[in-house]
Amino acid sequence: MPAQPAQPAQAAVPHPLDDVPQTFRAGDSYAVRDALVHYIRRDLLVPWDGETETLPSASSGPRDRYLVGMLGPRPQAVTADRIARAAAQGADGESGDEQEGDDSDLQDRLSPQAAGHIWASSMGLSFTAPASVGTLSATVRWGRYTQSDEATDRGTTRRVWSREPVQHLVDIDVTDGADRTVQLDGETVVLDVQVRRHTGRTGAEDLRIVELALVNRQPDSADARDAHWLFQTEIDVTAFPDDQAAVFLPVDDPLDPASHDNAPEDAEERRLRLLYRDSVSHAKGRNVAVHAHVRDGERNAHRLTTVWLPEYDVRATTAPALQEQDLLQGLELGMDDLAALAVPDRRAELSGSSCNASAYSGLSRYAEFLADHGTVPAA
Repeated sequence: MPAQPAQPAQAAVPHPLDDVPQTFRAGDSYAVRDALVHYIRRDLLVPWDGETETLPSASSGPRDRYLVGMLGPRPQAVTADRIARAAAQGADGESGDEQEGDDSDLQDRLSPQAAGHIWASSMGLSFTAPASVGTLSATVRWGRYTQSDEATDRGTTRRVWSREPVQHLVDIDVTDGADRTVQLDGETVVLDVQVRRHTGRTGAEDLRIVELALVNRQPDSADARDAHWLFQTEIDVTAFPDDQAAVFLPVDDPLDPASHDNAPEDAEERRLRLLYRDSVSHAKGRNVAVHAHVRDGERNAHRLTTVWLPEYDVRATTAPALQEQDLLQGLELGMDDLAALAVPDRRAELSGSSCNASAYSGLSRYAEFLADHGTVPAA
């Protein structure tokens, strides 16, 4: 048998991380974190390819592409007969799970297969504003995806999903307590507006509680598929005509004299209320979170925006060194000495020493000062 000819040696493929030169832009850890959050938001919610994007032909639809920020159509009514029929079909379709007894007795349980699809068809927010504002301006946005034919390079056509941005401006009168429904896309997509007088707050100012809800009333249809869904939904509320006016009041402001009656009776809760007096909420979300835009030095918000991916910056806390704080002088931090407390004789020695007694007293006074004043005392 003749020998096989020797195969030519293949050139080694360079590794993309080890052999290919990498070029990085200058930046700190904060920039890297912000970039990561940006791409996560684009991947889960924001249109990846822009406001008028077209999904790849292999995509089964925007519901397969995005995970949050969508409102489904009005689900079909679920009846007892439909539940029983779906449960029976599910029982007939199962294999390898034999049961003894009468198969005609259906289990009385509600499952997604028996009850149909379960999803949110509305989202919104509620907030408080003075009646003297007169009019608020709400901007409602969402994306509508529809299928269309797209020509290919081979002269054929294929079905693709394309996005159409939708935006509506709605004026909200807060002077009276009338409720109304604003049609945004006929009767299928509406903005539900409820305005009522705030009766649970003392004070001379006339306040209004406003509730806004974006509702998808389109019927569920297997033929329409994702075309009856609303994607990337958002509600943005400001004052009118001055969109920079800070008119949205905190839900419960510890510094507001009208909120003193809301102070808890428990001493620890009152200290926490004082400690977090600058961390106030300006709105409550319905199936969604709300971001309040507040300028430095102000208590009221000038803009409220619904967000599907909320984020919060947690400030770093650096404990003062022993030499920087007189109240911590004498405090024992050595792990070996603290571990010796487990020995009965050593525990009695340490607990009886004047050094640790003074340290415990200083630490207690430091904690009380922090709870009462909400800040670290000066060294």
